[in-house]
Amino acid sequence: MNSEDAYLPYSPLFFGTISFIDRTSSYRSYPVDFHENPSRSIALCRELEKTIVNPVAGTALSLTCDFALSSAEGDEFGIAVTIPENSGLSQRRSALLQKTVNNLISGFTLDDYWRICWRFLAWGDCFASVFQSEDGSLKPILLPTWQIHIDVNEQNGDIAKIRQVRPGETEIEIDSEHFIQWSYRKNFVYGRSLFYEVRDAAESYTRNSEDITQSSRNAAIVPNIHIMPEGSSPQYLEAYRTDHKAQQRQGVISDIYLPFGGDMKKPFGGVQQFPLDAMLKAAQFRRLEIAVASRVPLYILGIEYRSAREISLQPAMTFRLHIGRVRAILASGLKQIVDRYLKESDFPTPYNYRFQFPKIDLNPFEQVKNEDVNAEGVTDLD
Repeated sequence: MNSEDAYLPYSPLFFGTISFIDRTSSYRSYPVDFHENPSRSIALCRELEKTIVNPVAGTALSLTCDFALSSAEGDEFGIAVTIPENSGLSQRRSALLQKTVNNLISGFTLDDYWRICWRFLAWGDCFASVFQSEDGSLKPILLPTWQIHIDVNEQNGDIAKIRQVRPGETEIEIDSEHFIQWSYRKNFVYGRSLFYEVRDAAESYTRNSEDITQSSRNAAIVPNIHIMPEGSSPQYLEAYRTDHKAQQRQGVISDIYLPFGGDMKKPFGGVQQFPLDAMLKAAQFRRLEIAVASRVPLYILGIEYRSAREISLQPAMTFRLHIGRVRAILASGLKQIVDRYLKESDFPTPYNYRFQFPKIDLNPFEQVKNEDVNAEGVTDLD
């Protein structure tokens, strides 16, 4: 009997529902809190919270997670465990490893994967504690990103302690052996948000949008001018205003009261015109900054901006690379925790497997390739 056959009889994943080490009860005791009540980098957390509610940033985040976890055909779930042809494993050993890993990750749902991707893109990090259920599958408990503090040994850079600090409560130390950190653009200890560099742009976009709304409202409302009879007292004006307001049932009409003659009319010239072009251009520029930072092609976000780069499909290729990076981060964390459990169960090495994602298809306006584009900086080569 070879070593592969010897492993089969006592594999907890193939025979029975006993997990490697039953940690279900202890890991369920961790507080589950999906609301970000930060105790680390509080100012940055609040800035990013305002950024990701921006329509462009929020849409881009959702689209990126959707593309990372679906195929061109619209399959809702497409992470497969494969064994490379050059793995050096026998067919029997390959099948055993593939089935074992599939069983381990079966506890992760599509919603888990989606929230993991969303968190490390939005916040820079996603943290989770993982426990093993009775059926042998791994199940994650996502931890509040901004409550996790990682203490690092300054001499060698290794993790010394992981703590969850809930404001006003006793901190909880987390077992590093069953802790996963997914990080986007990791810088030493923590990652960096996809929108880290455009926090100011998002704030400016919000202010510009509010200014445009207010200015447009002021320009669109034509007031009534009430001219009081000559010699009217302030008491008469107030009585007139009170009586007029009492007769108004609904609607938004600005009224101007002038104590000169008894009359009411609309001002000459109709709707007032305000120079909103500068405000609109500023808002569009900020929106473009946020969209570019998201790596999502502008045409997918519904932003009309055809240029030479758009026609050459360069944004689509860049986005495909970005999706590949998101998938690689997700797969790296999964492999990290799966390898730990394989090792704990004395599963024979090597662990030559990989996570394979479906192909995505980014096919923008097909007609763009054949139409004339009259835009500055764009030259038709045909």
